[in-house]
Amino acid sequence: MKKIEIFFKNLFLKWILFIGKRKKETGKIVLNEGDKILCVRLNRIGDALVVTPLLHKIKKITGCSISVLADRHNHFVFRNNPDIDEVIIFEKGSKGTKKIIRQVKKSGFKAVLDLHDDVSVTVSFLLTKLKTEYIAGLEKGNGAIYTHLAPRLSSIDHHVIERSLGLADLFEVTTGMDPDENIEDLSRIRYFPTKENISVTKKYFESKFEPGKFVVGINISAGSLARYWGTENFRHLVKYLKEKNIEYLLLCSTRDIKLSLEIDPYSERTYYTPDFGEFCAMIGRINLLFSPDTATVHLASIYGVPVFGLYVKYDTEDVIWYPYNTRYDAVVTREPTLKFVQWHKVIEKFEPFLNREVKTYEDSKL
Repeated sequence: MKKIEIFFKNLFLKWILFIGKRKKETGKIVLNEGDKILCVRLNRIGDALVVTPLLHKIKKITGCSISVLADRHNHFVFRNNPDIDEVIIFEKGSKGTKKIIRQVKKSGFKAVLDLHDDVSVTVSFLLTKLKTEYIAGLEKGNGAIYTHLAPRLSSIDHHVIERSLGLADLFEVTTGMDPDENIEDLSRIRYFPTKENISVTKKYFESKFEPGKFVVGINISAGSLARYWGTENFRHLVKYLKEKNIEYLLLCSTRDIKLSLEIDPYSERTYYTPDFGEFCAMIGRINLLFSPDTATVHLASIYGVPVFGLYVKYDTEDVIWYPYNTRYDAVVTREPTLKFVQWHKVIEKFEPFLNREVKTYEDSKL
């Protein structure tokens, strides 16, 4: 972003915080079954996935009706989820913002919850236009516009899911459930492919692999070329797995089909689909995922699929968005891209991780 854009964006935020300042409340937010809450989470797929444990916990402790305001990039993550009663798609721009403000005002929400881990100027502006009884979020740069604040845990020491779950502490438990009950289940990412998604991927998988084979999924797509590990490196990985007689499946988005063919030109071991539900269901079929930092690692955690990740940790001390509640290992670079992450450095860590997972899998069949 250009310096002039940043300047005006920050100036606009200061104006928003000045006109939208709200009195702070110290008591809990009390929601009962039938009350409506709007949870706002825009931006990317991964951003949406990591707040699903929070939505599940709020549903469990309040029994309220949950609507999610998402955008065209991530709304499908919230579909088919039993915790969510409605998904509203936000259209960017002044026209879309005015439309959403009118819609929210008419919908009778008792509370609005900003699920963003960082300050969103768009969401901040939207919240200043609402007259909802409760407006809450994490303690951060736009905290002035909330009635209720949840402490934001350190991003250096705590996973983004842990930081997000702190918002649940703002709510009174009204369902008789202990909010600390079944901690692991409450912190698990939730996404639900359809029966058709599961059936389609089952048929595909069984047509490619013999029953009982250990299959490594190699995800090459990360939404950014900065997190593309490089064609030659992926070729090395495919060759390595072939030499060990381990089955593999290249996974990619439809826009990266050409790259997958460059990596493994004569193979039928490539899976791509524009359907997010099918892609998720396929992740549940593999036995180990090799992937750069992307939403795919969070899909693996849904099924408890072990993950070996490649992460860029450039100019930050924040904890990486590692897959929650599943075994993982990773190579982390301080460079701005994965371009300089060398094959021999990766294989040094990946080989023992792979061997352990293969042994665990084989032992489970005894």
